[in-house]
Amino acid sequence: MGWLTKWSFANKAAVGLLVVMALVVGGISYTTLPMEFMPEADNPQVSVMVMGPGQNAGSMENKVTKPIESAVGLVKGKKEILSTSGEGYAKIDIYFDSNTNMKEASQEVQKALDPLQLPEGVMKPFVLQLNTSMIPISQITVSFDEGLTESNLAVAETTILHELQNIKGVSNVGLYGRPASQISVSADQTKMAQKGVSFTQLMSVLKGRNVEASVGAQTIGGQNGN
Repeated sequence: MGWLTKWSFANKAAVGLLVVMALVVGGISYTTLPMEFMPEADNPQVSVMVMGPGQNAGSMENKVTKPIESAVGLVKGKKEILSTSGEGYAKIDIYFDSNTNMKEASQEVQKALDPLQLPEGVMKPFVLQLNTSMIPISQITVSFDEGLTESNLAVAETTILHELQNIKGVSNVGLYGRPASQISVSADQTKMAQKGVSFTQLMSVLKGRNVEASVGAQTIGGQNGN
């Protein structure tokens, strides 16, 4: 390395020019390098959600969860499967190798599920592949002096939400905090005993009612809808 030191002292102008060129190239690279506050990254996991209104945990496990596990068992790149079954629902998490193309993996999982014939009343499996771009980058809290009235809620939905959606680069804006409607159900134990209905069966049916699903097309007031 002695020759390099001697050459540098003997050619100070050339060394200075190289330093300036390195600084210029570095500055240009820094300003043109694409950077994101939260870069998009795929989580090596695909989740399958299935809703089965009125189905107990045992039925969901034997008739829904296990067939799905068998169907996705041969998907390329799969490392592990973790499943959860409960009354009216089933969730299957499929973990993949870190170098797996998750978009292709999600499509393969969907293709493996398409031929499945699930029990009547069980909804079609929903495949979800999480991505960092789905995480909100900002949250804004809005409060009103009068509280969350119907008029204030309308202002938030039609004005504030609309203005945020018009910001350049915004993909999606969600509004949370709407008051949820509640219905109280009182069970008549005498009639339940006469009909041979248990509280477990009643709870299973009630949970199954809290699901939005299309049951066909209807014409109401001259307008078609599902």
